[in-house]
Amino acid sequence: MNKKDAKNQEKALDNLPGYRPSRLSFHSAYIVFYGLSIISALWQHGHPALTVALLFLLIPFGMMAYIPYRTISRDARFLIQIIIILLAGGWFFYRMICHIQLDKVLIESVCIIGLCFIFAQRREDYDYLLLVSMFLLVYGALLPRTIFIVIFFVALMLALTILYSTRTRSLSGQPGILPPPGVLKRNWPHILIHIIISGLVFWFIFSIFPIEGKQGIGLFDVSFGTDNESDMPEFTLWFKPEKVKKSERGKMEVQTGSPTSIGKTGAPMTVKKSESMSSAGNGGASPPGKDMVFKVKSPVKLYWLAQLYDGYDGNEWTISEDLKNKDSIKDTNLKTKVANCGIEQSFTVEKWVSNSLYAAYRPVSLECSGSQTGTSKIETNFYHSWLKDKNYPAVPFKYRVYSELYMPDIKKESEKDDEVSYWIERLPQKHYLKLPRSKISRRLKLLTRRLTQHVQTPFEKAIILRNYLRENFSYKQFSQKVPEGREATDFFIFELHEGHCEYFASTLTVMARLAGLPARVATGFSPGNYNALTGYFEVHEYHAHAWTQIYIEKMGWITFDATPPGEIVSNTTPFAIGSLRDPFGDSWRIMPPELTRQTLATVRKGFFENMDQSDNANLNVAEKALIETAMAPEKIQDTLRNMLNNAMPGIKGEGFEKFKTLYDDIKKSFEKMINKAGDKIHRFYLWSKKHWAVAFPLFMIIIALFMEIKILEKYFYRRRLLKNCRTWFRRAAASAAVNPIETVRLCYLTVRELLVLAEYPRQHNAELFEYGASLSNHDLQLAKDVVVVFFIYSRYEYGTENVSQEDCQEIMERAGRIRKFIYPLILESEELGPVAVSEDVNPQG
Repeated sequence: MNKKDAKNQEKALDNLPGYRPSRLSFHSAYIVFYGLSIISALWQHGHPALTVALLFLLIPFGMMAYIPYRTISRDARFLIQIIIILLAGGWFFYRMICHIQLDKVLIESVCIIGLCFIFAQRREDYDYLLLVSMFLLVYGALLPRTIFIVIFFVALMLALTILYSTRTRSLSGQPGILPPPGVLKRNWPHILIHIIISGLVFWFIFSIFPIEGKQGIGLFDVSFGTDNESDMPEFTLWFKPEKVKKSERGKMEVQTGSPTSIGKTGAPMTVKKSESMSSAGNGGASPPGKDMVFKVKSPVKLYWLAQLYDGYDGNEWTISEDLKNKDSIKDTNLKTKVANCGIEQSFTVEKWVSNSLYAAYRPVSLECSGSQTGTSKIETNFYHSWLKDKNYPAVPFKYRVYSELYMPDIKKESEKDDEVSYWIERLPQKHYLKLPRSKISRRLKLLTRRLTQHVQTPFEKAIILRNYLRENFSYKQFSQKVPEGREATDFFIFELHEGHCEYFASTLTVMARLAGLPARVATGFSPGNYNALTGYFEVHEYHAHAWTQIYIEKMGWITFDATPPGEIVSNTTPFAIGSLRDPFGDSWRIMPPELTRQTLATVRKGFFENMDQSDNANLNVAEKALIETAMAPEKIQDTLRNMLNNAMPGIKGEGFEKFKTLYDDIKKSFEKMINKAGDKIHRFYLWSKKHWAVAFPLFMIIIALFMEIKILEKYFYRRRLLKNCRTWFRRAAASAAVNPIETVRLCYLTVRELLVLAEYPRQHNAELFEYGASLSNHDLQLAKDVVVVFFIYSRYEYGTENVSQEDCQEIMERAGRIRKFIYPLILESEELGPVAVSEDVNPQG
């Protein structure tokens, strides 16, 4: 054998099943779709080096499906897959050690493991690769980034192509079935319709994006480590959050006017602002409701303040006149030089339970949003805001609050000369140390002194007191009231040992003041349930809560919650994916929420944003990276509303309310059309009843026309099937010598259609052999011939063997005999005609 013959023999072996990977004809489409899914899940979100490495590895690993096993053996490919899985596991543990979010780590690991399925070792791997790619694409949709919008249309087109090409494999459940030849050619009208619909949706998404020209040549956004702006500036405005408006320090700005609206039912609310709170709760605890009170979008997880109480007489907490004073802060000309930033919260009130407007402490400005501006009269002071009117606005009532958060001062004791004061209230700190000393028991004073005597810093004292209450007392929703004449904190500490949140808040405030820490009681709502899909904190009635604010030097007023953290309801929805996408975690239960790592990162980011460019240039690499990566699209909802207002100016409503207006208009038009059609039918009925001599013959003519159309339709359908059967059988005879598998398929199709024409249909989706055997009720020889045809077809269509010449001759003989049997039954024997059959076909069968 010469070299040329040996080379040809090797090529022939490479093309045989088992000598090459099980590559499908749409292999490249799977690889590209998987690459787009990686971009969807990781671009500007996952580790940049890993993202780029995975995209580069797609090319060599994907090409291995075209390389025969004699070049790269099965064992070598299996070893590569093992290495990929080990690398994925190593990467998972490495990223977990770096304290990366769990969902991000899992997605990165899934992207790495997906490389195992692009070798085409088995055809089942394509299904796994498609499943992984779809999962990554759906995950990417949860992350608002421009790159997802860019690749979405291309990924959708590829997904349609792959699904159309693999539907036979999916429906049959047999991964070894090859895609039918010409599947895209036969289904091009359906694919074209899907492409047009997808294109229209894609065009609409892009057409509503605002276009604002900007200079910048960077291919990657800032989260990938470059200072250049994106090369697609038309998307920048849509995803970039607006700057937080700064107000004069310490002044609450309210943009509103006179009231013009009332509640949904038209009745005024009866709940009034409470001027006092019992140290054990106002009237004891009551069963918490489940209705949503409000939802809020906020970049940080904080408590939502409704009211502060600063005066205590041993029985109840009250609001002093000084605390009500609108000018309760120092002159704003006295600069404090405290690092701070404004945090925007967007509230949507769903149910009025009080006249308070909630906010994270410390609010500095408030504004009603959209059409609700100027509809409610609001009063405010330095601490919070509330509705003054008896008739509450209609819900949902929307407003925005900007709260000021401080960065803690971590200077060493040797740097005291540059210290600044975090105290900006006109009230002196000793105001928040006042207690009715005659009513505070000696044993409570001794307990507080014992707990804090060896603690140095105020923050540590506050933590010690808080943890003492958390660890030694139980939460109980329905607890005993304070007996007449008893001081509440002494009764709770030494006798009751259990209670609801008002007991814990009041007791911690009293003990903090005994320890020399300025403190006050705060009421409102705990953070609520975080919805990871919408980005909102959903606050329900059962989240109503009381806690303590303690002033700490170099930190400001800090939230300390003495209630056992396990009793504070704060779920993350939806199930499973919600906990993975929760950026806040549970650290706020241990640390004061103003001091968690996520909150401090947000404050630091906002502080750097407001710095001059000259100051920004002096930042180190880590600080610059923090500025670049901390940007979050907090105002996408408002931006979409503005775009919808501009896109549909003639439609009533605000933002997404326009869709409701469109729906109502369509519904009214449809109802009008139905009513109009019903009126015409009724009028026709009256006319027919009056002119029955004309209506009855007309009705019979219509029925006759309908029946004639159905007869003609059946006739032409039957003619088309007969023509197909003759064409297929001739082609089968012609290709018997050159393409045996084509002969088998065409004979099978001919037999199936002839059985339909003979009205021997396949009942209840029976198995092929069961279907063939059931024909013995009509003719035993027919059943035998059909079963043989089905057997030969199944053997080679679902197997890996090549068609033998004997089987090719056998199926031609059987199909010919079936034709001769069925044609007389369908009165078409004159159309049988001669068929050119190979001389090798055994006429005796």
